[in-house]
Amino acid sequence: KVGGYGEKILDEFPKECVSFGQYRDDGEPLWVVVFHSFQESHDCMMEYTLNNKGPMGPNLFKMICRISYDYIFNQAKLLRCSSVCRISNKASLKITKAIGMKQEGIKRLGFKIPQPEDMVLFGMLKEECPWI
Repeated sequence: KVGGYGEKILDEFPKECVSFGQYRDDGEPLWVVVFHSFQESHDCMMEYTLNNKGPMGPNLFKMICRISYDYIFNQAKLLRCSSVCRISNKASLKITKAIGMKQEGIKRLGFKIPQPEDMVLFGMLKEECPWI
């Protein structure tokens, strides 16, 4: 299963993506960041997951942000990055704001799996990034 939604979500995930991550000692992912839907020299979507069973201290959190934004703004040379969260996922909304992204809007019923739900749109411009 992926993201708890099963195989159906795999069909909707872009085939071309870049990902970074780290495994725990037991082989489970500790964190994963995926970049996809690249718009040349402009934007990409960033999705991430943090395993709540691992040691997620402030130093690890800062490292994840530095790796992610270094890739987006220095290596891929994009002007911005985007992310989306379910409006009901309070933890994800909090973390997305903590990594420095700004809320840009709400796409009504933007998610359809496993049930229709509003999508919160986030973005960050290179000049706003505190991590690089």
